[in-house]
Amino acid sequence: MQTSMTALISLFSRAYHSKRSVCPVYDDPNSEKLLTAEEYETAAFSMKNGRTFFLPDFDGDDNAALDKIVNTVLAPPVVARSAFCLDALLCATKRGVKQLVLFGAGYDSLPYRADFDKSIRVFELDRKEMIEDKLFRLERAGLDHSHVSFVPCDLAADFEAPLKEAGFNKNESSFAALLGLCHYLSRDEFSALLGKANHLFPEGSDLVFDFPLKTAAAEPGKTEQLASGAGEKMKVRYDCRELEKLLSQNGFRIYEYLEAEDIERRFFDRHNLFTSGTGILSASGDFALCLAAKKE
Repeated sequence: MQTSMTALISLFSRAYHSKRSVCPVYDDPNSEKLLTAEEYETAAFSMKNGRTFFLPDFDGDDNAALDKIVNTVLAPPVVARSAFCLDALLCATKRGVKQLVLFGAGYDSLPYRADFDKSIRVFELDRKEMIEDKLFRLERAGLDHSHVSFVPCDLAADFEAPLKEAGFNKNESSFAALLGLCHYLSRDEFSALLGKANHLFPEGSDLVFDFPLKTAAAEPGKTEQLASGAGEKMKVRYDCRELEKLLSQNGFRIYEYLEAEDIERRFFDRHNLFTSGTGILSASGDFALCLAAKKE
């Protein structure tokens, strides 16, 4: 079964962070349940084995190297976007949003949190093989998914019809998330997805996502090199002005926008108060977080 290596690395990063942090940015105990013990240890071993790639000048032992790799390279964008999404969703539910759409859901475990409001109808969209693997893992972990509709589709093609067939109500205010997805969509593909979302979602619906910043260093980062090596090449970067124009052209406006300094202040400062050394989290400056709302 073909799955996504980047999705598995994100899952491992959330699991490691939740398990090891005294004050997690995003506490996600279900992430470890979706992995087998062997998968978790294999991922940890692979990271240690690749320490010269990730940390060529680091002179600590393997466990310290693993800690630093996760906390400086892998986990920051993953836990920041998850925490950002959760905060935005909680605000949206207070306004009465009753539908959650996860584009490219991968192994996201947001709908399976103990505190998740199961009156919210959830739609997870991804490739057929990813959904099959996700369902297998959910069943194995004993996680209730009765409130979730799984929608196999190609996001670069037609996802509107399958989503409607799954019970999505286009007249009901919705919240959509594209976490770790924009990196792998071309500008035209992302624009097309936004256009379809604009057509599907009523006014007042929200869209939360992370994206790679054009202002980052010209050389690709470690996570980008890792993704490329797995055949999951990142296609495009944006600056804030380009993103704002693209959203506006497709019926959305930016409601909240965070780059490195704001991400660290909002999500990492508290965590870093309770840790030190290789446990410190920092935003690399090569990604940003955005909450957009459909224009009224």
